[in-house]
Amino acid sequence: MTDKEYREIGKEFLEPIKLISMKIKSLKEDLKHLQSDITTIGAVDYSKERLSGGGTPGGLDRQIVRIESKRDAVHKEIGALIDERETAAEIINQCTTGKTNILLMREYIDGESAKYAKSFTNLGKTQASELKRLGLINVGKFLHETYYPSMYTAKTVKSRTIPNYIGIVRKNHI
Repeated sequence: MTDKEYREIGKEFLEPIKLISMKIKSLKEDLKHLQSDITTIGAVDYSKERLSGGGTPGGLDRQIVRIESKRDAVHKEIGALIDERETAAEIINQCTTGKTNILLMREYIDGESAKYAKSFTNLGKTQASELKRLGLINVGKFLHETYYPSMYTAKTVKSRTIPNYIGIVRKNHI
């Protein structure tokens, strides 16, 4: 494979990771709204005179359970996104060091711009671009040599290692 092909593999793997930080922030905002909804629905108005009997209306309980279920699903999704992002960070850390590592981590893991990532180094735009290109090539080579060649997302990288791939190949060819 050429360096350009390796760079493309690295870029295809890391580009979706950029969006994870934004998605997590968005989901955290959703959690705030859901918690507010739960508090609002379950609130008791103490300014009104208390009535005996009656109890809590059944619909209210169902609404709270439904909102709590949504909250649990959001927590689960955030956890999965964090796992995916951390897998990508581990790969960057294995493939790069120094300023190259800083550039890739800030841009792809933190979801920041290339300009912002460059601000963490004392590099010029051209030097930073070249280091980023070399870093993407290293990530692409690592993915190509280490993981199932046609699967380059952080979700599949986490679950498909060489031993699993070799086992699948052996089963299919025996």
